[in-house]
Amino acid sequence: MNKRFHALVAQARSDGALAPEVPDDVLVFTLYSRACDPTVDFLLRDNKLNQEQIVNAMVHATMGGFLAR
Repeated sequence: MNKRFHALVAQARSDGALAPEVPDDVLVFTLYSRACDPTVDFLLRDNKLNQEQIVNAMVHATMGGFLAR
């Protein structure tokens, strides 16, 4: 899994999609932490958003500060 996350980060960085100020390890550890985050379960139970809305919101919440502007 670690190699896959690092590969994803390397590809996104190569594509210019990631802010250069954020080190790779910070990005990778953030992905790990989100994988253990119960937020999605709570949002699903709350039933106010559909699955696509939850995924989009979580991606934005997680990566919004990392994406190049």
